[in-house]
Amino acid sequence: MAIKVSVVVAVRNIGGDIGRNVKSMLAQTMPGSDVEVLYVDDGSTDDSPERLEKAAAGHAQLQVIRSEHAGSYAGPRNLGLERARGEFVLFVDDDDFLEPDALRRLYEFAVEHEADIVQPKLVAGFPEAAHPVYRRTAGRCGLGDSDLAWALTDHKLFRRSFLAERGLRFDESKRVLEDAVFAAEAYCATARIAVYADYPVYQWRSRHHAVRGAGGLHEVESWFAHVAALTDVFASKLEAGPARDRALGRVYESEVHGQLSRRIDWVDAGQGFDAWFEAARKTVAAHMPSTVGGSLGVFGRVASVLLERGDRDRLAEWYRLARAVRVDAHLERAEWSADGGLELGATARLVWADGSPIRFERVEGRVCLDRSLADRFALEADLLDVTDEFEAYTGALSVSHREEGLRWPCPAVFERTLAADAEGLVTVAFKVSGGIRTEADGARERLSRGLWDAHLELSGFGLARDLRLGADREAGIDLRPAVLGAPARGVLPFFTAVKGELTIDVGKKARALGDHLSGRAVARDGDRALLLDAATSPSTAPVGAKLLVEDGAGDWYEVPASVRPFEGRWRLELPGPVAGLAPGDGRLFARLDPGGVPPLPLGAVRIGSDGALALPAGPDNLLALGARARRRSHPCHANGRTRTDDGEGQRDHPGLQPGQVHRTGHRLAAAPDAAGVGVRGAVRERRLQ
Repeated sequence: MAIKVSVVVAVRNIGGDIGRNVKSMLAQTMPGSDVEVLYVDDGSTDDSPERLEKAAAGHAQLQVIRSEHAGSYAGPRNLGLERARGEFVLFVDDDDFLEPDALRRLYEFAVEHEADIVQPKLVAGFPEAAHPVYRRTAGRCGLGDSDLAWALTDHKLFRRSFLAERGLRFDESKRVLEDAVFAAEAYCATARIAVYADYPVYQWRSRHHAVRGAGGLHEVESWFAHVAALTDVFASKLEAGPARDRALGRVYESEVHGQLSRRIDWVDAGQGFDAWFEAARKTVAAHMPSTVGGSLGVFGRVASVLLERGDRDRLAEWYRLARAVRVDAHLERAEWSADGGLELGATARLVWADGSPIRFERVEGRVCLDRSLADRFALEADLLDVTDEFEAYTGALSVSHREEGLRWPCPAVFERTLAADAEGLVTVAFKVSGGIRTEADGARERLSRGLWDAHLELSGFGLARDLRLGADREAGIDLRPAVLGAPARGVLPFFTAVKGELTIDVGKKARALGDHLSGRAVARDGDRALLLDAATSPSTAPVGAKLLVEDGAGDWYEVPASVRPFEGRWRLELPGPVAGLAPGDGRLFARLDPGGVPPLPLGAVRIGSDGALALPAGPDNLLALGARARRRSHPCHANGRTRTDDGEGQRDHPGLQPGQVHRTGHRLAAAPDAAGVGVRGAVRERRLQ
């Protein structure tokens, strides 16, 4: 059978950490007969080869290839490419891994869109993986109309015949970032490029690998040799025009200005700002086409002029000014919609370090960045013209998983507004309306369990700035808890304790639903149901819950109950008659969370002579206890311990008052029936996921 995908993994002294990579390959949903995984060991001096051979012994799709130490990943990758038999080839680093459905999805997407290259969604906890290029799927895109030039790793699916026909191989003379040049050459050789961002395909776990051979990733000479090689690829293989300027602009912004601006306070003679400044000037002068610097946004454009004229001090000052620009955002509303989305409203703008807004001037029908900067940095005023940049100035709303680094875009509208100040200068702000969907949204699956932080990003004028939303907000925003999806799970928005930033706990990773409902209004729905103040949607699945009932004799019972969505709230239905309950006035609690989380107090209940539960007469809107009852007043947190019998002998049971009896299924004479008998041990626990 023909191999669909060959995965090439270059390995060097990874040791036991290779296990996660191997496990992910064996967990792929694509049949093993359609896959080959080529582990090419680059002369490891540890036990990496032996570990791989042991893993491969029982799995035909795993192959181990040993080679002499090549000095970089280029050699083993080329060897793997030579041995590959698949229709497509995917390069994976030895400390990274794939999600289970990665290969199947990538292959089917590539075939559907007849792509030579597919850039998958990368997931990592560092800024490179948060770039917008990894956020939206595109069946066809290119260097001129997308941010592909910001994705220059080799973590891509390549059609093998395309690589062979173009003679594309990794440059084995390079010791750092050989994959960037390979990716750039591949981009320049085809128009059939796609991005697949609907699934977290590739888990990128390490920013950089140990350098093999002379030089280093942050050593000035090797770095600018990389910059020169990358620049030469785009400059020589792309025709002059927007696509070439955009690709080279990425190199100028990231590889030159990005690295230089991080070193403005370094004083090391060999590796400090001065050394990098001189190397950058020489490299730009020798390799970068003169049109590129002028094509950047105004902040990059000014930096390029200062660099190219050798104005070291003003360039350092400009970098400091630009790096301090930040997003200023005010959260105005956060409320659940009927379809289960957390709808947000905010205003946002870019501001300087002191919090003052970035201002613009209108000059003869044009718009310029505050022209006082021209005098300060000895610039031609025309250099600050941003008229043609306004349409590209926009924003984005997203959520990121705090532990995994996974980020998903959220639908949002950014409405640009302009206002003139007393000096006649113009400030620009956005009115933002958007929503966070925790359940499946289009091709994206439901958000995984964990803490998800809300981000607001503004990008334009050569800058991109990101802010955790919520620290500055309207007073009185009420973040209701929600129960959403199928199977249903708690979705708990909150503002963090230290900075007050908006986070959503999906699946009750760190917080309890009962805690979020405590003190919130409870409404009666007749005498047989309560409406809890948790947001729901029509697609919220019903769940089983546990009611704790104190009967007329002061004994406690645990009985099953049903909770389901009802007109945007959560409707808790009282069960039928419960055998053994003493008639009279009692109290009602709901256990909504696992573990030692206290149950939620719901108020009074009337128990009939037949054990039927009913809500006492009163107003339709009741108020649940404003805070949790004292520990001694409800069944999980009483002072003292009592003896109970659950059919396996006497044992201590925390949480009941001395003298109370906890009646279990084994103590009752009657077996559980459709009416719902009060039991504990015999009732299977069902809780929100």
